[in-house]
Amino acid sequence: MYGTDHSLQMLLSAQAKFPGIAVKHVGLQDLSFVDVFDGILCIDAMEMVFPEEWPLVLQHFASALHEHGLLYFTLAMISKKALDIAYQAGQRLGLPLIYGEFAHHGGYNYYPGDEQVRLWLAETQFTLLNVTEGDTYQHYLASKK
Repeated sequence: MYGTDHSLQMLLSAQAKFPGIAVKHVGLQDLSFVDVFDGILCIDAMEMVFPEEWPLVLQHFASALHEHGLLYFTLAMISKKALDIAYQAGQRLGLPLIYGEFAHHGGYNYYPGDEQVRLWLAETQFTLLNVTEGDTYQHYLASKK
């Protein structure tokens, strides 16, 4: 087992709770593991990835997994109304956003549509096994080809 996070504070908290687990301070865009893991869990993090970096992050996940390794990740579900409001607010502020990006509130989040996520998975060595909805999240399970 191995934990990574771009937030040093999150890693320190994890180490305090689970001192025997190795951790690495690294963002998803900078993962460099190769053929190390049987499975990867990515919870509450993909919303912080810019659209142009999703393929890179998924490729890093694929590189880190053994053949037929499993990837599980969550993506918060956002209503169309909230997406519309965020896009319109970003446009009024002159932000160079694409639909699904939230940047008008002082932070950043991106919520791609399910069709886009499926395309990126297929393009980056993954076979989608299952998508479910629950607890305001979409839950994706994929296998490395």
